[in-house]
Amino acid sequence: MYSSTSSTVLLYMEEITSSLGFIGNLLVSVTILRTKSLHNLTNYLILNLAIVDSLYLLSTTFDPWVKWTNTESNNTDENENTTMNVGHVTLQLLMHVQYSLIGTSTCSIALVTFECYMGIVYPLQHMSYFIKWKVALLLLTVWIVPFILELPATIVYIFFLPSTQYTVYPTAMNQPWLWLFPIISSGVLYLVPVGALIGMYARILQNLKLHARIFRRQGIIGPPQELSRAHHRVARTLILVTAACIILISPTKIICLYLTAQAPRSSPASKQVLLQLSFLLSAANSAINPILYALKYKPMRRAFRGMICPCVGSRSVESSESGSEMQTKVLKSQEKSTS
Repeated sequence: MYSSTSSTVLLYMEEITSSLGFIGNLLVSVTILRTKSLHNLTNYLILNLAIVDSLYLLSTTFDPWVKWTNTESNNTDENENTTMNVGHVTLQLLMHVQYSLIGTSTCSIALVTFECYMGIVYPLQHMSYFIKWKVALLLLTVWIVPFILELPATIVYIFFLPSTQYTVYPTAMNQPWLWLFPIISSGVLYLVPVGALIGMYARILQNLKLHARIFRRQGIIGPPQELSRAHHRVARTLILVTAACIILISPTKIICLYLTAQAPRSSPASKQVLLQLSFLLSAANSAINPILYALKYKPMRRAFRGMICPCVGSRSVESSESGSEMQTKVLKSQEKSTS
């Protein structure tokens, strides 16, 4: 199965992408933790996303060993039942972790966007809404729900549908109820967050354009304009992150549904190529986020430069304030102007 040239090439591409992406997300995490000007809610949520992506990319580095062991066990006749079951269980557990982290990554993007949405559309409610216990509850939900939703499929595949060949997707032709697993997972962990993201970005862009027109018409300068520009920067970065997620994760979900339906009819080589392609696309999605931060998020880029070369950072790193902090400055400036 892994002797296939296409599958081997995709596997090496996945390993290279995962290694580079892991380093990139690690740099994002260290930059946020070590730069005081980035210590605000928005960047802490970006840190959470970087941690999720790092864990997913780290898990993909185990693919060659787990899949190779499982392949070897399938080609070995001695102790077939014991060895094969161990390889199948290990594979399914790894798949459970990987698919759960993909869902957590998508939900984490939605959470960062939600914080940005509240800061722009409902700025006065932002500070009262994002109190510590609510933020902790939101983060806990983002982490736990994907693992719970992916758990039934893992249990069924391990205990009730033991594999006698390397296949992650047992036949759905003879057991149509298997369709429930990818449909529920794709719906709750992908379609719902993506739909929410699109709706929030529509409101964010509409709100930013309205504020820009008001500022131009009234000749407003100072903190309100700084707040608007900061929101524009964060929104543009998050829109790119979301677009990358949609472009790269959508084919992964389609491949998952296809393999569930067509696994019995497809050749082992074609199944393996499709499966490896889905993992490569998922790894690319997690690996591309640090690149987008570096290209489009100035505070992150300048903080990274400052961390690498403190002499540059002391002159160039600017404060990256969250929506609530900058909103406080705006309110104070308005109070001064009216008094």
